[in-house]
Amino acid sequence: MGKSLAEVRDLQAECNWPFELVERMEEREGVQAPVLKILTTTGGVPHEFLPEEVSARIIMRLVRSAEAYLGKTVTHAVISVPAKFDTVKKTATKLAAVIAGFKHENVDIINEPTAAALAFGLENPVRYPI
Repeated sequence: MGKSLAEVRDLQAECNWPFELVERMEEREGVQAPVLKILTTTGGVPHEFLPEEVSARIIMRLVRSAEAYLGKTVTHAVISVPAKFDTVKKTATKLAAVIAGFKHENVDIINEPTAAALAFGLENPVRYPI
């Protein structure tokens, strides 16, 4: 997410993905810009997805699993991303959560090292109170 086709072209050549990556010119916020899309065919019918849409489907699946485990509706989310993610990638991740059905204000993005430190503190509350 948040990358151009030129940035992933080498990776695409190395991998045997069951889909293609294409770049389409689209208008976003009043400006024509190249947008990376995932092109796949199901039953002979071509489909194009934004990377955020694919991530949203993964988030929806995780939410369903969490709701089944907890026995209640999940309305807030904290999503961890790699520390090297820039603002564009973090914004795309948050957009995926909104596409998945979360309200923008109910989603927080944190770096994975921060998430690991918080999880460590939660599992060891006596020795390392948060």
